[in-house]
Amino acid sequence: MLNGILENENLLTIKEAATIFKTQESTVRSWIRRKNIPPQLIFKIGGVVRIRKPLLEKFILGEL
Repeated sequence: MLNGILENENLLTIKEAATIFKTQESTVRSWIRRKNIPPQLIFKIGGVVRIRKPLLEKFILGEL
């Protein structure tokens, strides 16, 4: 069940987000820690971090 949730197409891994931003995974993790990426975009469960893709797209476009 949990695996299905974490593999949802609306959730990005840190690596996928880093690819979108053309940066390193460590940079995305730093942005999350420093709240440069708004907390409402972040989905954490059992130590696994995912980023909500629809909200990330709005954030990039300045709509959030």
